[in-house]
Amino acid sequence: MKRGRTHGFVSLAIVTIGLAVLVAALPVVRAFAFAESSGETKVSFTNVCTGGVRWTPADNRNDDPRFYWHLNSNPDNVTIPYNVSWEDARNTFPVPPTAYHNFTLDAVHLSDPVRHDEKRVQTNGGVSETHWVLSVTATNVYSLQWVNVTFTASLHLQGGSGCPIDDSVTMYYKFVYP
Repeated sequence: MKRGRTHGFVSLAIVTIGLAVLVAALPVVRAFAFAESSGETKVSFTNVCTGGVRWTPADNRNDDPRFYWHLNSNPDNVTIPYNVSWEDARNTFPVPPTAYHNFTLDAVHLSDPVRHDEKRVQTNGGVSETHWVLSVTATNVYSLQWVNVTFTASLHLQGGSGCPIDDSVTMYYKFVYP
């Protein structure tokens, strides 16, 4: 009989500790993962250009609580990634006009530009799809503050021989704690 009670207390202790760990981990579980944003530029074998900024529309222009991003602490540092890729499938002989692939990522917090990151690549054909990750970090973001992020992707050929791609998207992220 005594052994059964001890076993019951041990089980209760394990459940209590498990719940405490779960509650402590809740901010980590609620931590945000940004909507995927990517930029892409491609020059085809026949000089046709495609690309632009692609994103999952999860920004919060309308201040909807369903789309708030959760901070792990108050304040917290917020890092925003931007996955970019470029490709140039043209033949390398004769050397085609240079293609300029440009990607930028800008963040604004409290009306101040906080970070800028960019990737600029020049190609002359013969480049398979190549990937890079840009990122910016806004520091000391407090609950109920906004970070506005602009993603751009552009592609131009030397000599203006057509093929311009100029695309940008601005996303609005509101943060809360917890």
